[in-house]
Amino acid sequence: MPKKEFGKKISKAMVNDLLRDSHWKPDDDLSNLPNIVYVHPDGKILIRFFEGKGRLIEAHERQVYIDIVHEIRRLRRDYPRGRSAISGLIAEDFIEQILQFLDSLPKLLNLTPADLDYSAESLRKIERKLKRQGFDKCLQPPIFPAVVAYLGEMMRRQISNSTWKTRLSEDGKTWEPWVVDPQGRVCNPWIDLYDDLAEGPMSLGNIPYSRAASRQLPPPGFWGTA
Repeated sequence: MPKKEFGKKISKAMVNDLLRDSHWKPDDDLSNLPNIVYVHPDGKILIRFFEGKGRLIEAHERQVYIDIVHEIRRLRRDYPRGRSAISGLIAEDFIEQILQFLDSLPKLLNLTPADLDYSAESLRKIERKLKRQGFDKCLQPPIFPAVVAYLGEMMRRQISNSTWKTRLSEDGKTWEPWVVDPQGRVCNPWIDLYDDLAEGPMSLGNIPYSRAASRQLPPPGFWGTA
């Protein structure tokens, strides 16, 4: 069954333009960090995604959208395995294991170390191997965290003096790895990979470059209180 699409996608500039209207208010109940949901007295809903783009939901779709959000949260509460997209795929000590992941990736994908030189061509080689391995297999350890490590290292090498940092997800048990620049702006090395493997189609080619270029400061509370 195709996924229900609500509203329309809008650009970062359009999101910023809409939010100049002071009647838009963030809704903590509907928001799911790093995405922020705003509601308007006229019934519309604006979802501001982490990278700045958004989706505008019309008033007549409002209640259906809210009902689905609440149903998804009920399912995540009742079935903890689904609380985070990468639940069970990334360990707390991910950062300490990055070098091991990188060393293991050629063997996991039947490539040579020379194939993985952090170039655009290396991404095409990885993509071909993932397709041959089968997406279900690649969406599990040890392949998934190893590819996340590789994509993140590509991002880190593009951003001067950037570092790895892990974040404890809202479910309280899933660790998410992020690449952080000296100004605190972050980029996500796993979400596009997960979406491609889970839903298709596979397209790794631009992930490290687009994510590094569009990095932004995270919203308040992103790193928790620790």
